[in-house]
Amino acid sequence: MSRDDVAPPAPESDDAFGALLLRCWRANGAPGSAAEIVEREDGFIGWSDPSRYFAAYADWDLPERLLADWSRGRVLDIGCGAGRHLLELARRGLETTGIDASATVTGIARARGANVQCADVFDFVTGAGAGTFDTFLLGGGNLGVLGSRERGRTLLRDLRRISRPGARLLGVTSDPLATTNPVHLDYARLNLASGRMAGQDRIRVRYHKMASPWFDYLSLAPAELDEFTAGTGWKLSRVGEGDGGYAAELTLA
Repeated sequence: MSRDDVAPPAPESDDAFGALLLRCWRANGAPGSAAEIVEREDGFIGWSDPSRYFAAYADWDLPERLLADWSRGRVLDIGCGAGRHLLELARRGLETTGIDASATVTGIARARGANVQCADVFDFVTGAGAGTFDTFLLGGGNLGVLGSRERGRTLLRDLRRISRPGARLLGVTSDPLATTNPVHLDYARLNLASGRMAGQDRIRVRYHKMASPWFDYLSLAPAELDEFTAGTGWKLSRVGEGDGGYAAELTLA
């Protein structure tokens, strides 16, 4: 039997992000202690250093700093990761709650002093006891968790139901067509040809022999985001650009 006749083994765990974040945390957030590998369905492989999830405010990219500066009141950090936004906002005196679907990730954030719960965002916002919020935070590029037109608009409508008067939703994303890389442009064209949004990437996170489930991660140009919010009860009210992406503020329509 040749090597080509043997099917590769399945990944050992689906919480690749939790595993790589744990490795980085155990190294005190040191750069180079772990690598976050993102695999796209077309075979493209990208990577980044997860030490940024432990960085202090002064070392954040401009769009991430704007999210902290625009936050107020009671804050829900969706996909809170290691808790860098939660800790900074709590230092500023804001009431903060974070949620993340990974028990490993929320364990790290909790150990760092953040107020967090392990929960799926849809279960949390539609369940009893969530309370109401002044700010919804989608930092670290987490506007991407909107995923698709259907998923994203459903989430925006659900968040409106637990919004206080004057609430805002803050997130970071980027224009998927603001690139000259033909690999990314070809993928965007394939998305559009199949009825998907240009920046609707189908990806999974890899770490060693681990892999997360495949999921849709959405990037939007400001004009697309403005159109995306139609009928959700939210509107795009402010954009702050810099460092290859932008911070977006949505307010109640």
